[in-house]
Amino acid sequence: MPQYEPDEQIVIQLQPLTKGDLQHVDGLNIQGLFKSIHINGNFYSVNRTMDKGGDLFIIDDRTWLVIEPLELWPDWCRLLVCLQVDT
Repeated sequence: MPQYEPDEQIVIQLQPLTKGDLQHVDGLNIQGLFKSIHINGNFYSVNRTMDKGGDLFIIDDRTWLVIEPLELWPDWCRLLVCLQVDT
């Protein structure tokens, strides 16, 4: 069962995808509205072996799911996120 930490206020940079990122998303064969997030710390898409991931970001009452980390560095990361349909 997924468990999420309580709401935490963080600073991010939400940016459109680059040409290379768009080509990568096209290769993943998934559809939706995608953006790139630059953020301090490390966040993950679903990784069952590490028992991590499924990170969600709520920005202006819209929920974004981490699809995959595009860059992981010790103190920051760049993430591919997809807008989720809230019900």
